Amino acid sequence: MTVKNGSTKVSYHDSEILCFALHPSRPFVLTGGADGGVFGAHYGTGEVSGLVGKHKDSCESVAISEEL
Repeated sequence: MTVKNGSTKVSYHDSEILCFALHPSRPFVLTGGADGGVFGAHYGTGEVSGLVGKHKDSCESVAISEEL
């Protein structure tokens, strides 16, 4: 999968992606990176949905609930 910013002009990780989670029934991926960013993206198109959260330290684990 290639993630792209698309037309939203949302920034993405500034460094390595350390973890990801796929939604079990929707085309959505959540990624966490060494830069502390947590981003959502559509894994069918690769377009970044946006910044979900920003941590001071790296993000090494993410999870998605079926209820999303």
